[in-house]
Amino acid sequence: MMRYLSNIFFKYLDRYHVIRHNLDSTRIVALKCFKAHVFDPIKARVLDAVLELIHTEREAETADHRLLKAIISIFCEMGLSDKQDAPAQDGVVTSEITLSCYQDDFEKEFIEQTHKYYARKASSLSEEESFPNYMIKAETFLQNEMERVKNYLHDSSETKLLEAAEHELLEVHQERLINKDTGVIALLANHATEDMCRMFRLFSVKSLQKGQQDGLQPIGDLMCKYVIEEGNGVVDTSHEEESVNLIERLLAKYNNFAGIVKDCFESHLVFQKALKLAFETVVNRDVTVKGKPKTSAELMADYCDRVLKNAQKVDEEEINKTLESTVQLFNHLQEKDYFADFYRIQLAKRLLMSNNMREHLESETILKLKMQCGSQFTAKMAGMVQDLSTSKDFQQNFEGEYPDGKIVLEEGRDGGKPTTIAISVQVLTHGYWPTYTSPEDLAIPPEIARCMEVFTEYYSNKQTHRKLRWVHTMGKNTIEMHGFTIGGAKKAKERKEGKKGKESKIHLTVSTIQAFLLLMFNNNERLSLEDIASALGMDPKELRKYMKSLTLQKEKILLKEPEGKEINPGDVFRVNYDYSPLKNRVSIPLVVMQTDEKQVQDVHENVQQDRKLAIEACIVRVMKARVTMQHSALVNEVVQSLSMLFRPEPRIIKKRVEDLIQREYLERDDSGSGYKYKA
Repeated sequence: MMRYLSNIFFKYLDRYHVIRHNLDSTRIVALKCFKAHVFDPIKARVLDAVLELIHTEREAETADHRLLKAIISIFCEMGLSDKQDAPAQDGVVTSEITLSCYQDDFEKEFIEQTHKYYARKASSLSEEESFPNYMIKAETFLQNEMERVKNYLHDSSETKLLEAAEHELLEVHQERLINKDTGVIALLANHATEDMCRMFRLFSVKSLQKGQQDGLQPIGDLMCKYVIEEGNGVVDTSHEEESVNLIERLLAKYNNFAGIVKDCFESHLVFQKALKLAFETVVNRDVTVKGKPKTSAELMADYCDRVLKNAQKVDEEEINKTLESTVQLFNHLQEKDYFADFYRIQLAKRLLMSNNMREHLESETILKLKMQCGSQFTAKMAGMVQDLSTSKDFQQNFEGEYPDGKIVLEEGRDGGKPTTIAISVQVLTHGYWPTYTSPEDLAIPPEIARCMEVFTEYYSNKQTHRKLRWVHTMGKNTIEMHGFTIGGAKKAKERKEGKKGKESKIHLTVSTIQAFLLLMFNNNERLSLEDIASALGMDPKELRKYMKSLTLQKEKILLKEPEGKEINPGDVFRVNYDYSPLKNRVSIPLVVMQTDEKQVQDVHENVQQDRKLAIEACIVRVMKARVTMQHSALVNEVVQSLSMLFRPEPRIIKKRVEDLIQREYLERDDSGSGYKYKA
């Protein structure tokens, strides 16, 4: 009978009678009756029972999900409301099912109970548990709530339920948790990647991102503080012996924290900013290395120089990774113009003096710098590398006319071999390279002078509008030493004892000026420092550094009287005939490969002068575009424009503005607080 009424009679009524008279369906009428006579009288007790079941389940006890789902579905269906459309025929208004009963009678109380439950849980757990353990339990609680929604709650409750749990578990106790002894600092120090990943998942939830508040920002602030402390710890040891590895140790720290930001914090903007701010603070600190003040720009350029010098000994992939990290660290440097000048000096020495240079690595490094700072920053560096390539092509053409670059100095007598010198000249563009000085009155041996004349004539025929300027301080020569034995200290001792050994020819690689002074000993047995300086046309003080590597270091080509650790006025030098190297090819450390204090001072002076010009050019460019501008606005725009290379101080900008006013590029406006551009 009931099946008949349900399948035939009630469907007939719904299909014809209900539609024709715009009435509620038979199902709606049944639900209204059930709500009025059954649901409403007992819903308070049912709600208490449901909440109790959910509470027991949260306490790790079992609950009948089918029963809970059936009861909660009744709450969902009891939300009967009148339609808001215009009244139907005869003033009859129909009804529809909504979630009003579920939301008002169940969900509201359920969310409130959730707040209370997790407030109690979080309060006790935050006191008892370590931060990692607390996060594990909090994540479990949140996962359980999501499962609860899937099992028997309505989908619309998920957001509200998670927000309630996240507020009580995370937001309320966040400051206490992250500042615990086992908090953020401990996770970073112990490199607890799994716990840091969990921390990011928990505190990056949407419910904690409200307006200006960000659940991740307090963690980012702690990370920034910790990174600064770690970086300062490295910089503070710069006065110790391991200071030579200062940049290497900073890079290790940077790679460590950059890896954490990428792998654990998914490169989130908060942590990228924290890392950037921290390393900008550390990298731009004043550094004292072995009692001498240094800039991070200089140390970074020196580190790049060491890496690229040793390129032959290290795998190329590893070098590329190191250089990539170095450029990333360089990006935090404020005084990039200092780095550029120091890097150019070191690059020039590698290009001109190194025998094991990898040009493609130099080009790739310059390209990395170009991507960070633009083509103008690396224009001179790229020009230097291109110069070297062009110079090699020119040298090949020269050797086509003079085989192997050999220039005949004297024809052979009686059919013997002619006397020749093989030369290799590097022709460079003056504007790209650092400024090099060479003694103006340097006395050049006739043999070398003849080679210079031949090459100059050849070059003049090929390049009619260019002039050569020879820089002897940057050259290197290979000279032959005859009458010496090879074999080291043992052979030298045998020679002293009068035993004859086989004499050999030694090929000695020295700087050009060292070659000039050694040639003087062909005709002189003993020469004083002043004699050599006078004959070469050099300042004795400048000559000392060239004598030092020939006399006081490992390869003692010359002996000095009296003996001592320094070159002093009046010292007399003679050839060390007992010199016996282990090999027949010896390289004396080139003086130009060492950066002295004068070069550093020159860089500082050049950079300061370049900054003045850059600030003035920027001021004129801005004022030409704006015509009139207030002083504060001008300062801000100039600082922003030049911040890619350096951060100019407002007082320096003001001084340059005053200078431009005197030179009539600018004038003050009527108010006296701004400026006008004078065309």
